[in-house]
Amino acid sequence: MPAELHIVSVGNSLIGHLVEAGHFSPRPAMRDEAFWTQVLENPTELDRIYAFLEADPAGRSAEVRSLEFYLRTHGRRPSDVALYLVGTQTASNEIVRTTLTRYFKTLSHEIYTPQGVPGYFGSPEASAEDRPVEAFRQGMVELLGHLVDVTHQAQRTYSAVVFNATGGFKAHVVIVALAAFVTACPVYYIHEEFDELVEFPPLFYLPTPREVAFWQSRGDSAFPVTDCPEACLRRWLDFGLVQWVRDDATGTLLRLTSRAHALLKRLGET
Repeated sequence: MPAELHIVSVGNSLIGHLVEAGHFSPRPAMRDEAFWTQVLENPTELDRIYAFLEADPAGRSAEVRSLEFYLRTHGRRPSDVALYLVGTQTASNEIVRTTLTRYFKTLSHEIYTPQGVPGYFGSPEASAEDRPVEAFRQGMVELLGHLVDVTHQAQRTYSAVVFNATGGFKAHVVIVALAAFVTACPVYYIHEEFDELVEFPPLFYLPTPREVAFWQSRGDSAFPVTDCPEACLRRWLDFGLVQWVRDDATGTLLRLTSRAHALLKRLGET
């Protein structure tokens, strides 16, 4: 069984490369839902698109490229990583996810392609035609909840859940990254024109009541490392909640950072 689950935000980079290569004539608009629906329902066209991807996977798909970089960087095999592909409720993106699913399966990735994931159009109750902005906003809220729920379920099965925020609308990338931070999962991405994988460690941290009480008792005062509750120091340093300071009389001490004070203030407001 794969050790990791990667939640991948899928964009339309493959479609963009197809259009730029003159695959369709006349050149279709990305938002031409009727056109892309016809393509999606045409097996011959889907085979042509797959052949296009297969000829240069990493060059024609941002998602493939980022995943390849991750596997090389961490010494993983495709069979070590299961994929949960999340995109928009559009025919063009369904084409991309269908094509990527077909390709990733040839590499021995375990694939999940969920149906009806909220996002671009929001919930079925929201009319994208009548209230496009409201529907989009609601879709983002629902998408965040969906991703957090999926992550909590997956953490019972996989040793790690990792988010790939390379593809998708900017709003989707923001939500994917936020879901990663809320669930304390790593997130990575790569720009199509760069040759370096960008990886973020978990950036969100919710302290225990004991830690909150400790911070409140120290306030702005510096304190020795020996005062820290057991096993907390590493986390506090990793999340930028404390910093080292030098005291001429007592030596090196710790002090809460502005991030810790902001978190204390926010917790006090809830």
